[in-house]
Formats: sequence, C-alpha cells, structure tokens
Amino acid sequence: MKGLKKHMASLLTMGLIISASIPAHAFTSVSSVSKTATAQLTGVGTVAFSVTVKKMLDNSTAADIAWSGVTLPMGWKNADHYVQLDSTITAANGGGIRIITANKDATASPLYTGPNAAAGGLVDNTDTTKSLALAWSIKDGIVGSTGPVSAKPFEPAADGAGQVDQFQWLFMTDVVNVALAPNAPYRTAIDTRGIHFSGGDSEFGGAPSPNYVYLEANFLTAVTPRTYSTNKLIVEAYTD
Repeated sequence: MKGLKKHMASLLTMGLIISASIPAHAFTSVSSVSKTATAQLTGVGTVAFSVTVKKMLDNSTAADIAWSGVTLPMGWKNADHYVQLDSTITAANGGGIRIITANKDATASPLYTGPNAAAGGLVDNTDTTKSLALAWSIKDGIVGSTGPVSAKPFEPAADGAGQVDQFQWLFMTDVVNVALAPNAPYRTAIDTRGIHFSGGDSEFGGAPSPNYVYLEANFLTAVTPRTYSTNKLIVEAYTD
C-alpha cells in the first residue's frame, strides 16, 4: 500500500508538470490583403403585414376587439383582446405601419360628430358628439393573460415625469387630426428601426415579427346604459 500511494503521488506530480509545460503559440502576421465587399440594393422596398385578433385570456383567435367587466366609475381598462401583428418592412426610406381611427369617415359606424381633437376613440352610439379615449401599446412578446398595466398614456408636451407605466401607452389619434403628420412617430407602431416600444418619438428598437398590440380605453366619462364602439380602428402600412 505504501508503494502504491507513492506511485500515485508521482503520477499526479508528473501530470502537473506536463500540463504546465505546454508552450504558448505566438501569432505573427507575415502579410495581408484587403478587399471590398458590396451588395447594392436598388429596389423601392415594400411594407406588408397581417393582423390576427386574439383573446388575452387564452390566446385563441377572435373576430373583434371588446371590453367586458366595466363597472362605473372606472378609468383606463385594457380590452379583452390583443392584435398579433405579423410584418415585413424592406422600404428603407420611410416605410412603416401606423395605428389610427377614422371615425369621421363616411363609412364609419357610428359616425363621430364631435371635435376633431377627440375623434380617436370609442364613439358614443347614442350621442355621437362624445367619445372615450383609446390608447395602444406594442410589445415584442405576449404580456400574460391581462396585458400591460393600464395607465394614462404618454403625452410628450404635457406630462413631464408623468406616472408609473404611462411610457407603455400612446393615445390613439384619428386620421382627421391633421396636427400630426400622417407618419408621425406617435402614430407609428413599427418602422425600419423596429417597434415603438416607449412614448418618445425616437424610442424604436429591434423586435422580430410577430409583435403584439394591446388596447385600453378610458371609461372615466362613460355613462350607462350605453354602447361605445368604432368600426374604423385601422392598422395601415405606408411608405413615404
């Protein structure tokens, strides 16, 4: 046994000596040649997308977007559904996808008859001069079974520090509101930079398709019994 222990110790010592004696390999550049590689794309580019309405509860497909469980008085509340947005954008110069309403369009039902500044929302079916504000948020993944935390949306000119979670939401605007450019960042969900992940005009970032659009409505001024709706919630591709 003494001899065996001594022999094992010798092997271990030998192993350490061997591993420590492996020389480092130096790298020496003898010569090099540089070449240029270029792929020039000259096409106009396109913006394409598809939308699928899904239930937040179980992610199954649905036909339309709706709210349930509204008990007044109530403020901002998420819809029961979200929109899966599959998109491809290859137009480098100003291609994108925007989210708006068109509640003063001739085919809108109900047809909103109130001030333009408040047109982007759910229209009161009884008194069409009134509406409930809508807001949207786009994410790179599904946000549980209840969606993002409901909050007053981000307003660049008015909010300052604002409130917790407001950065996630942007007010829905109507196409009739010409104070904003057709392709204004506040209206744009996706462009060549990625998704509009926060409230600031430059806060776009990469997020592979598909992406997920959530909606909330403000029931603070709602009355009951009453129906509020729009048939002109529009997801629209554009190029400049």
